[in-house]
Amino acid sequence: MEIKKTAPSKQDYFFSVFYKIAGVVLALIYSVFYSRYLGTILKGNAAIISNYISLISAFTAPGMYQAYPYYRKTDKNVFYTFINNMTSLYFIMTVVCLVLVFTLQININLKVAIAIVPIQSYIRHINYVVMIEVPKRRYISSIIIHIMDIVVIIAFFLFSKSTYERLIIILIITNFINLIISFVCLKADVKKLKFDLSNIIKYAKFGLLPMFTLILMTLNYKTDIFMLDTIFHIPKSEIGIYSVGIALAEKIWLIPDALKDILMSRLIFGKGSEEIAKVTRMSLFVSLILMAILLVLGRPFISFVYGLEYVGAYEILAIMLIGVIGMIFYKMVYSYNVVNGKRMINFLFLGGAAIINIIGNYFLIPIGGIAAAAWSSVISYLICGICFLLYFCHIEKVKLHEMLIIQKSDFSSFKNLIKNII
Repeated sequence: MEIKKTAPSKQDYFFSVFYKIAGVVLALIYSVFYSRYLGTILKGNAAIISNYISLISAFTAPGMYQAYPYYRKTDKNVFYTFINNMTSLYFIMTVVCLVLVFTLQININLKVAIAIVPIQSYIRHINYVVMIEVPKRRYISSIIIHIMDIVVIIAFFLFSKSTYERLIIILIITNFINLIISFVCLKADVKKLKFDLSNIIKYAKFGLLPMFTLILMTLNYKTDIFMLDTIFHIPKSEIGIYSVGIALAEKIWLIPDALKDILMSRLIFGKGSEEIAKVTRMSLFVSLILMAILLVLGRPFISFVYGLEYVGAYEILAIMLIGVIGMIFYKMVYSYNVVNGKRMINFLFLGGAAIINIIGNYFLIPIGGIAAAAWSSVISYLICGICFLLYFCHIEKVKLHEMLIIQKSDFSSFKNLIKNII
C-alpha cells in the first residue's frame, strides 16, 4: 500500500499536538525508569554514547533527508526513488561501521555509538518521509515506539541489575524496535524496493550545505556533553545529572516541534508567512505557560520521581528553560528556509550559534562546571533564535508583534484543539 499524498488539514496541528503531548508523557515515564535503573554514573555513559551518535550522524546522515521535501514539491513520484537510495546507502554503511567496530582500538562508548549510528541515521530519513507525506501516521508510530521502549526498560528494571553490558543491550533492542516500526510505517510496496544508488550523488549535492548545517546544529546541541567528558573530564555522575536536566527542558520544545513538523508539510502545499507567524506565537504562548509550571514544580518533581541523586538536575533545567524561547523562533523559521531553499541562511545562523556555544563552553565550564555549560547553551540558543526571528520578519515583512503576541483569533484554534482532543 502506497502513501496517499494529500495536503495536510488544520486538524493535523491538533493531532500533532495531542500525539506530541502523549509522546512527552510516555518519554518522561521512560526517562524516569531509565535514569533510576542506570543510576547517575551509567546514565552519564548513556548520555555520552547518545552524544557520540548525534555527532557522528551529522556526517553519516549528510543532510540528504532535507532533499526530500525539496524534490517532493516538484516531483510527486520521488517516494520510491528516495527510499531505495537511502536503504541501499545505509545497508552499505552498516557493513562498514561493523567492520570499524571490530577493528578500531577505541573506547567502548565510541564503539557502541558507531555500531548504532547507521540504524539511527536510516530511521531519521524514513521518518522524515512519513512526516512529510502523512504526519498523523508518524505520530501514531512514535507513540507505539514509546510504549515499546517503556515495556523494555520496565522489564530490565524489575528483573535485572544495571550493568554497562545491559545498557548496551537496551540501546540495541530499542533501536531495532524503532527501526522495524518506522519502516512498517512507510507502507511501501515491497515489490518496488530494490538496491539503487542512482540518485545518491544528486541528493548528496543538495544535502552538502544541509550537512554542514546539521553538523553546526548538532554541535550547538551536543558540544556541551562532549566537552564535559572529553576535554574537562567532568565525573560521569555529574554528566548523568546534567543530561536529566537537559532532557526535561527539551520536553518543552517538543510542542513547538510538533507544530513545526506539520508546518513544514503545509508550507510544501502552499501556506505562507501568516501561517508561520500564527504557529510561532501560539507555540511561544503555550511554552511560556509550561515553563512557569516547571519552574515552580520542577525541584519536588525531580526529587520525587527521579530520586534525590538527581535533584541537582533542577538547576540545569531552570537555566535551560530560558533558551527554549530562542529554540521556538529557530525551529519555525528553519522549516520555512528548508522548504524555500534558503539553506545558506540556516547555515550562517547555526554556524554562528555553534561557534558561540563552543567558545562559551571552553571558557565557562572550568569556572562553573555543568551549570556553566547550561548557560553557554542558553546564550547560543537565544542569539540563534533572535537572528532567525529578525531575518524572517525582515524578509517577509512581518511585524514583530505578529510573531510574539497571542491574538484573539488564536484562542479559537486552542478551543478547536481541546475539542478535537476531547
